[in-house]
Amino acid sequence: MCDHAQVAEGKLFLSGGGISWVTSGAPISLAVLVHVPWDQANQKINYTLELHTQDGPLNVLGPDGQSAVIGGSGEFEVGRPAGHLRGAALDVPLAFNLASLTVPAGRYVWRLTINDENRDDWAVAFSVRAPD
Repeated sequence: MCDHAQVAEGKLFLSGGGISWVTSGAPISLAVLVHVPWDQANQKINYTLELHTQDGPLNVLGPDGQSAVIGGSGEFEVGRPAGHLRGAALDVPLAFNLASLTVPAGRYVWRLTINDENRDDWAVAFSVRAPD
């Protein structure tokens, strides 16, 4: 987690990295570097990023009045560049910027799922404090 993240020219740029405490209502960003195995090049890879509490995904009311999970989903595909070493993983940088994360004070976890698989090391925990 960081103050701001951006992907440009295949690189991940971030400022204010290593955040573990945020104030509710403040902007927040996540920087993710996915290492795609060599044999999964040139294939669509699906991902989902969700904000969880200890009870599971955090649901909020969306603008349409419907319940929605905080996070997002998408897909990417990475090709093998010329000269890339055979068998070496391919890096895919991702940046997620939220203008405002307004949730109650407490402990939360961002969970990343890739192609219906998630792992503990693909999650980052943080705490939210109430605004002053």
